[in-house]
Amino acid sequence: MSIFHSIQGQYNDLEKRGKDSWASAMVRPTFPISKNWSIATEAGYQYGDWSDENDVGGSAYDYKLTIAPTVTVPTGFGPAPEIRFLATYLDGSNRDKADLLVGIQADMWW
Repeated sequence: MSIFHSIQGQYNDLEKRGKDSWASAMVRPTFPISKNWSIATEAGYQYGDWSDENDVGGSAYDYKLTIAPTVTVPTGFGPAPEIRFLATYLDGSNRDKADLLVGIQADMWW
């Protein structure tokens, strides 16, 4: 198993239009199944805060959960490209509804 983690944050002073900021943390454990096949997962949490020029705004907490079966394509030239088939659940408690995103992602290096 390998683990990647991240802590991030950003503040935006939007001059006459207000301000916003956010902070997030996530962990991404990956579980190898074979030489060219693994299962990547991710859990993340985010806090956001915003206000307009009249100091009217709000804040929200959101989380996401991802599972991504990953195929590594050996090329014989340096790091091997990866293709991920992913499904991500986005929390909807601070919005109208939750979302389920499904997609394909490719990572390549040269």
